[in-house]
Amino acid sequence: MTKSRRKKKEKAKDFAKPKLKVGRKLPRANETDVSFTSQSVVLPRQLTGTQREASNFRKLTVQDLLSQLSHYSATVRHDALTGLRELFRLHPTEVSKHLASLLERLCAIICDSDVTVRHALISVFKDIFPHIDSSRMTPFFAVIVAHVTGGLSHIHRDIHVDALQILDSLRENYPALITSSLSKIVPHLVGLLRQNALGMEKQVCRGSVKGTTSNRVQILGRLQAFLQLSLTTDDADTSPSSKLVQFSSTTPTHIGLYKFGLPRQRFQMGMSTACTEADRLDVACVRHIITSVVPVLLEWWVECEPSRLSFESPIRPQGLMIMSLVLDLIQTLWKHAAQVDKRTDASELRTSLSSQYERDFVKHFLPYFPFTATKLSGGYKKGMEKLGIRGIKTASVVDMNTTLCSIMVTLKHSNSVWVGQITDYLLDLISAESQIHQMSPSAFKTLLATIQQLLEDDLYNSDSVAEDGLTETVIQLLSGLMSLFKASHALASKKECLFHFLLSVLVQSDLADCLRVRWSGLSHLLSLWLTCLPPYLLALQTYNIQLTEKVLTVICGMSSLALGHDIRKGMAQWLCEFIGQGIVTRLPSQIQRKVCECIYYCADVPKSLLQSLASLCRTLTVSEVQYLIQILLYRSSQSQIPSTLSFGVSDAGLLSFCFSLLIGCSQADLNSFQDSHEQHGASHKYTSLAPLILVNENASKTGCDLTEEMQWHRHVSIVEVVVKTYSIMQNATQLWISYSKLFTEVVSLTILPVTAAYGLLKAATSWYSLSRNKQLEEIETPVCNLAMASLLWADERRQSSEESIRALSQDLHSAAIGLLSIGSGVLKSVLLHLQQAIQSASSGGMSPSIAEFAASLLISLLRSFVLKECFRQCVDVLAKTVSHLKGSVRVQTLQVLQYECSASLGLQVTANR
Repeated sequence: MTKSRRKKKEKAKDFAKPKLKVGRKLPRANETDVSFTSQSVVLPRQLTGTQREASNFRKLTVQDLLSQLSHYSATVRHDALTGLRELFRLHPTEVSKHLASLLERLCAIICDSDVTVRHALISVFKDIFPHIDSSRMTPFFAVIVAHVTGGLSHIHRDIHVDALQILDSLRENYPALITSSLSKIVPHLVGLLRQNALGMEKQVCRGSVKGTTSNRVQILGRLQAFLQLSLTTDDADTSPSSKLVQFSSTTPTHIGLYKFGLPRQRFQMGMSTACTEADRLDVACVRHIITSVVPVLLEWWVECEPSRLSFESPIRPQGLMIMSLVLDLIQTLWKHAAQVDKRTDASELRTSLSSQYERDFVKHFLPYFPFTATKLSGGYKKGMEKLGIRGIKTASVVDMNTTLCSIMVTLKHSNSVWVGQITDYLLDLISAESQIHQMSPSAFKTLLATIQQLLEDDLYNSDSVAEDGLTETVIQLLSGLMSLFKASHALASKKECLFHFLLSVLVQSDLADCLRVRWSGLSHLLSLWLTCLPPYLLALQTYNIQLTEKVLTVICGMSSLALGHDIRKGMAQWLCEFIGQGIVTRLPSQIQRKVCECIYYCADVPKSLLQSLASLCRTLTVSEVQYLIQILLYRSSQSQIPSTLSFGVSDAGLLSFCFSLLIGCSQADLNSFQDSHEQHGASHKYTSLAPLILVNENASKTGCDLTEEMQWHRHVSIVEVVVKTYSIMQNATQLWISYSKLFTEVVSLTILPVTAAYGLLKAATSWYSLSRNKQLEEIETPVCNLAMASLLWADERRQSSEESIRALSQDLHSAAIGLLSIGSGVLKSVLLHLQQAIQSASSGGMSPSIAEFAASLLISLLRSFVLKECFRQCVDVLAKTVSHLKGSVRVQTLQVLQYECSASLGLQVTANR
């Protein structure tokens, strides 16, 4: 029934009369409706290409977290700082993107009233500072320092402690920037020191303050560290690396400032971090700091019961730490006063301060000096941790004594009656090795500086100068340092400090110049020190390359003086040991040249040293070998340049050394080749033509990491250097007399390395040129044998598949041809030798292969253009040699030989057998 009623209503709609309203226009019956509707399609991921901002685990961005830092709730501020740490650990690059706003918001809460917020802020600073470069931090550093100094001057003392921790982070990450802001930071640290001295021990606000002792140690340590950092300000400002603009020829700029560029001038774009005059601690500031701090330090010294330092009774570790920091801080303040006087070219500040505080220092420090307390009450390290004291150096009684000596020596004048107490302790300290070992490196440098100050006072203060220029005490101190230098271990850092100190005081500085004039005992002390350097050099080996080079430089420099007479006598012995231990081969090339320079100053160069040098040359570069040969030549009678030193190298020793370089191997190597004769049996086919067998045993046993081809080229270069040396010797025309025995002895061996054959060929060519073919009959046969063996070996291997073998055979062939081209006499001797070998072989039944080798050798010589003129002068010998081959070689070989004779010389040879 419901369904039929609905159908009736739908039918009734078709006949229903529309209700008309007044004022509405009815559409016409034939009018077309042109209106339309549209809809847009929205994709949920259509913007996936754009990057979202970095966020932490709570999906909060940097801007969201920075906005929460100004919230009234301390919990929200703490959570915001924790969120920043999370975000920066996930996205470290966000630090540089939001650096300006980040530092602005973080600095604003340095003095936050809530302790948890401040601790979280310190953690954030420690996380972000390593990611910020010094150049990026420079524009904001003044603002950060202003907020930190505001925390240091805050009324709440727990804010002071947290501000000091932020200051430590700045000092660790930006020492150069901190140095330029010391004039703003140090006065606030001094103010904290004075506040602590006034007994402000009550807490002003809620929070945990860990006690007066902890505060004192923290403030003293920070003030000492910042003042010590500023002592190097002047040196950093004058360094050559502090340039502001950089241009490079490889990286062109957009604007060409110069037409031809500045390839050698290097600058760096950026802001300067150097200290200006306004940033430095001036005279008034240093005077104010000293006059404000020193009374407080003396008061704290008295409170720590210094009388316990002179007895065996236990002393509190906190008191020992404070007393150590008091002495270190006073020493640093006096160094600042000296630096200010040096900058102003005056000594008024140190003089006035010394006269002002000498009586107080003598009263409070010297009654208990030297400090001998060694027992600490309770656990030292555990007690420091309970006080929250970390990062402060461990106090040492020996270091405290040394620091006090340095302080008191700066107060010394002619009327000081306590100087003997200081000098007696220094003498006892130097002679006690156990106490020297207990000293820290900084304390040992302080000890050396103190002795130098005493030395300067004796030399420059006319009231304290003895008759001989120095007082007996200072002479004993210098002698004690010399004994300590001998006894110290070679690798100990203290011995290196002693070396540089003695070098400066005795040789290089202005003080050394004054010593040479006013102290007669300097030469003796300097001679003792020089005799200690060679053993020191042997012990150093390659552990400290820079120090090894410095010691060698000193030895070379002092050996040229009259004081170096003793060291020149024993130089050959320790050089043999230095080279024999293989130390030189592990040193850089510039230090190896220093070793060569030491050889120049040897009083005598014995045979053992020359043998060691010959072995060393197998690992040196060609330039170093040439440098060594030049040095030995200058010290011999063969040099054409006069020398102030006597002839330390004999002519026989020099020639023997050059000969060993020429053949590229030692006598032991030659003997080993003879022992391995059976391994080279394949080369015995040459024995009928040349009794000498060549083997390719290149200098691969030298220990060099070079390929065979590289070692061959190296040997070729060394041979050229040696041959050139022969030509510039003073008695070059008589060299063959000395070399004839060596040459004959080597060539008479059964087996010879190719390197030796090449060197002997080049040398023989030079000797023939120098002697002008006169009086060489005694080495004629060895020369012929060497040339024949070299040509046969090279011709057989010129078609080798290995490129290195082809290059080697080509060089050897060229050397042999060069020897034969000197004149017809050498070539004629070779032809006669070949003819004789053919005749002797024919009478005993010549092997066809031997005849073929002889024929191929003649063909190779005839094809050489440089030998044509020599062949024309010995045509008869050639014709006779060819005639002996007619019945022993193939017709094709004989035809080739006939063609070469006809083409080169016009010699007709019949091809009939």
